[in-house]
Amino acid sequence: MKALVVGIVGESVFMKCDHFHQEGETIRVDNIYKEIGGKGFNQALTIHSLGGDVTFVCSLGSDSIKNNTVDEMNKLGINYKCFIDPKHGSPYATILTNKCGDNRVSVYSGSKLKQDDLNEIYQEIDKAEYILLQLEIPYEINLSIAKYAKAKNKIVVLNPAPVMDIAELLDYVDIITPNEIEVVTLFGENYQDILLNKPFKTIVTRGSKSTLLIDNLIKEFETEKVDVVDTTGAGDAFNGALVYKLLQNELLEDAIKFGQSCASKTVTAPS
Repeated sequence: MKALVVGIVGESVFMKCDHFHQEGETIRVDNIYKEIGGKGFNQALTIHSLGGDVTFVCSLGSDSIKNNTVDEMNKLGINYKCFIDPKHGSPYATILTNKCGDNRVSVYSGSKLKQDDLNEIYQEIDKAEYILLQLEIPYEINLSIAKYAKAKNKIVVLNPAPVMDIAELLDYVDIITPNEIEVVTLFGENYQDILLNKPFKTIVTRGSKSTLLIDNLIKEFETEKVDVVDTTGAGDAFNGALVYKLLQNELLEDAIKFGQSCASKTVTAPS
């Protein structure tokens, strides 16, 4: 089976610091480096690295970041379809990580997938069984993709980050994977009770705490205790690994455990 990931890719700048800013404070960073990134790209790369069949759909601007990004994706051997948006620069992100391994991420989404791109994206959906989405691309594009995928009986997995109102989109989602902040923002503090009555499955990742699967009941999956170095990319590793296992016809419970394992390995290594 095949997965289709639709998201962003661009240049990411990583900086290490002792602590995060207080209001009005200027801090020094210990080191800095750049690589390509973006939630969609990271998730597609995870599936690809694990040996899964995946196509990544993205948009880039007409700039040097586009050239570097395309070169890197070619080197990695990822199957991708890239649309060019000459009106915007390519996506760009800064990731600041403190000595505890926590991070603060700022994203410029930049180039946009457009309505004119949808017919070609639909052709890619026709070839896949699982569609993995995030919220870094325009909402109306996500909505159109999810509607089409649902009509074609595809499985739509939504990683709702960066979090926003997704009420209409939820009608076309089969699995949603919020973290603890996102699930409270979307459904409130009593989200567990609310989500028991929803037609989609919810997987709540909670860092070092247990992961929850909320369907018609609630199941807990204990998280392996590890020494955290850097949490950057942990959620993307989880989502990519989850979909990879689902492509192998694994049970959702087993896919969650595998996703936890991959995320735990990610946080023990510096980004």
